[in-house]
Amino acid sequence: MQLSDPKKPLGTHLFTYVQPSDGSDPGWVGFSLEGEDSQSVLDRITIPEDMKDEIAGGLTSGASFIVADVGKHSSVLPEGDDFIVRTTDSAKSNVVAEKAKAQQRNLARQRASQKKRFAREETQRRRVITRQRTTTRRSVSAPRGFGLFRRGR
Repeated sequence: MQLSDPKKPLGTHLFTYVQPSDGSDPGWVGFSLEGEDSQSVLDRITIPEDMKDEIAGGLTSGASFIVADVGKHSSVLPEGDDFIVRTTDSAKSNVVAEKAKAQQRNLARQRASQKKRFAREETQRRRVITRQRTTTRRSVSAPRGFGLFRRGR
């Protein structure tokens, strides 16, 4: 891959491949985070034909890549990379990651639900024990005529 005028900063740009439903030619839609012209960045990048063919094999509508300055956005790009191409494979890995996150959320909900259920059951168990104690106290009484000596009051 070649980059013309490599000393000039690239900025940060997101490009998404779009295949219009009306049958018109597919192409790239660019968005710049700095408000610059994204087309001029694409014009500076020269990709060898064999690499273009490999990339084109994975392109579907919605495939995206980011062009960014490494020094300025090192948290976004691995060191030494000039751009990232997102293809069907990475989209699949995103689906797998989203499924894993959904499973984690479901497990967290289940645990919270179990804790609530346990707390409810514990509260009910304590109420039953309290009722049993209260009932036991009331059922024990002194013989008639000895009302002053009743137990449990």
